[in-house]
Amino acid sequence: MGVMPLTLISFPIWIANRISDGSIKRLAFLGVKPGLIIASDVIAHICMSFLILLTSFLFAKIVYGIVVPTMSATITFCLQYFLIVVVYLLIGAIFGLVFPNQQILLPLGMTCMFASFLFSGVFSSVDALPEVMQKAAGYMPIKHAMNDFFEIWRGNLILDEKGVIISFAYIVVSVVVLLLVLNIRKNRL
Repeated sequence: MGVMPLTLISFPIWIANRISDGSIKRLAFLGVKPGLIIASDVIAHICMSFLILLTSFLFAKIVYGIVVPTMSATITFCLQYFLIVVVYLLIGAIFGLVFPNQQILLPLGMTCMFASFLFSGVFSSVDALPEVMQKAAGYMPIKHAMNDFFEIWRGNLILDEKGVIISFAYIVVSVVVLLLVLNIRKNRL
């Protein structure tokens, strides 16, 4: 859950601020490759997402006595969690490039985040949602992360195939859209 504000609010606002304050243009003028700076921030956001996961795990271990899974379950869980982070970072990057204004990005990110929470079972079980909403939720990567990853964590499931397929579909579509947006905005970055 903590990855959503990071990827749909914090990351797009970072991009918008870099565009609006002209820092990307200044750095490019000074010979610094803007792509490397953007890549370093992407890596920083990925590291923060894993720090969120680790903090949540430690809290659950201390307060609730959560059981540490096997090494293979931990690795597959982290790999699929990484996939979800990449999906939402790409969506956040698109938001930041299309709407380079913090006053737009904050409500947009929060609206998307809470809508995703609604469909993923944060407010009520996915099974309690109307059938149409359940079907729609099945096409959202966060639904799989928040519901199906428990089975991966327990070691009962190695791969959430549907979640991985949906995540890769989101990645492909997001990369295409991101490249189109970058091509359109290249002179205004």
